[in-house]
Amino acid sequence: MEGLKSAARVVVDMVDPPEDGVPDARSLLERLREAPAKISGFVSENTKVFVSHVFGLVKSHWPLADVSPLAEGMAADCSEEKFAEYLEEVKLVAHKIVETLGEDQGQ
Repeated sequence: MEGLKSAARVVVDMVDPPEDGVPDARSLLERLREAPAKISGFVSENTKVFVSHVFGLVKSHWPLADVSPLAEGMAADCSEEKFAEYLEEVKLVAHKIVETLGEDQGQ
């Protein structure tokens, strides 16, 4: 049981770090129950950072590019198959951008 508590504490401290010198009134179980929402929020916020970074890169190369239609999703005249091809085509570039962004963040 102690091993499980120790592992749970590591997880909750990772997703909801305690403030220095401030005791947390919540129990370990309460903090563990909140962990999925904290992780989801973290993923959502980082996704926004990554997408913004990519659009910033696009605008840095093509300042007049109108990226607003991208918020509507895939172009109406693009098939699922063609979109899958595009995804495969840009995969290596996407991975490189994410690696570079991680380096920029000091990771």
